[in-house]
Amino acid sequence: MKVKFTDNKIFIKDENRAFLNATFCKNSKTIFIELLKVERDYRNKNVGTKVLKRSLEFFEKKGFQKVVLNVLPLDSNSLNLVQLKNFYKKHGFIESPQKALSRPNLMIKYII
Repeated sequence: MKVKFTDNKIFIKDENRAFLNATFCKNSKTIFIELLKVERDYRNKNVGTKVLKRSLEFFEKKGFQKVVLNVLPLDSNSLNLVQLKNFYKKHGFIESPQKALSRPNLMIKYII
């Protein structure tokens, strides 16, 4: 798995099967997952689970304590909203009480 850092972004890629993009503010213990995408041919083969687990381990090693994401299906061939929420719940995310109109499907995970 390849990891690339910029000033406030982390890109994690599992060959050409899946990738995750996350953003953070310097001196913050919170990281926001912008995107986790699994290419169509690799869906339902635990590729997304592998990328998410390794990413969470990496975030914890880097000192982040909270992971935030807004659940949104990417295309008509991806999991629907309920399936996506269940996927993240399976990995310890909970629905955030701080939802807003701009992010109604906000989920968080504490990795302290």
